[in-house]
Amino acid sequence: MKPIEKWLNQSLTKIEPMRIIATTEARCNLACEHCYWAHDMSSAPISDWRPAARKIANLGVPVFFAGRILTPNGAFFLKHCISEGIKEIGIVDNGYTILTEPNLLPHYTSINISIDGWREKHDQQRGKVGAFDKAWSTVMELKKQGYDPIISSALSPITLNEWERFENLLAENDVPVSSTLVWALPNTAKRGTAVFAEKEMCVAFEKLMGGIPKLINIYSFEHAQTLWPILSQLHWNLDTEFGDCLTATLSSGVTIVYRPASLVSVFELSLQWDGVFYTPFTYGKGVPEDEVDTSYLEWARKTNTTELELWSSILKGGD
Repeated sequence: MKPIEKWLNQSLTKIEPMRIIATTEARCNLACEHCYWAHDMSSAPISDWRPAARKIANLGVPVFFAGRILTPNGAFFLKHCISEGIKEIGIVDNGYTILTEPNLLPHYTSINISIDGWREKHDQQRGKVGAFDKAWSTVMELKKQGYDPIISSALSPITLNEWERFENLLAENDVPVSSTLVWALPNTAKRGTAVFAEKEMCVAFEKLMGGIPKLINIYSFEHAQTLWPILSQLHWNLDTEFGDCLTATLSSGVTIVYRPASLVSVFELSLQWDGVFYTPFTYGKGVPEDEVDTSYLEWARKTNTTELELWSSILKGGD
């Protein structure tokens, strides 16, 4: 039974990782407004990543490297993943570090470069002047070398301005984009990150649904609730490729993906810089895998029930 089918049947009863998100550094060279990590963390990297790489290989699941930046420490981990025979390795980079390890490039099955919008807006959200130019030059260099990088955008009230100009640049250079709306999390709330109010969110989402073909990700149940007047009018299918999400494809070439929080909470693990595997942090329930107990699984099941209360009416008519 695929994960999304277990979600529909409300049978999320244990941790069953189908992917690993690896973050091997506590520090980063940027101070992004929307980042769900704190900006003042001290790094305590472990010296031997072989046990972690071996565990991922034994699980037989993909690993997605979300750095936060690709340091020698992160490269060491990825090289062990390759030596352990892990076939699917994706990377998300802010454009500053991926080219520092050219020997790793042929091993990535997906490359995502984070650019949130047009130049000044991206720099503002990322907290550094020149961040856009650096990231875009990295995209162009990767394309020159024969790779197909995807732009990963975090859309906020800041980057929504001049979004059409940004999309035109992507279209002119044949660069695909995957976008996500910024949402409020503990650390983003503390620093006053700009997030969409309800009406603004619907306007921003409709803008995303237009323009060039793209992937739109929805990870937040709160976003799904706010966007429900729009989402409920679309035709949704159970994902058949990965089996962990709902998808709606528009005639414009835009694909919308919703990954239920409860499903992600049991089918995804986060490998952190201390070498420990945790449940996902983005939902506020990150705990070490070996400390997952009945209360955590009960939280997942309750969340599962709440999500289905929203989605069940239109899923009855879906595929």
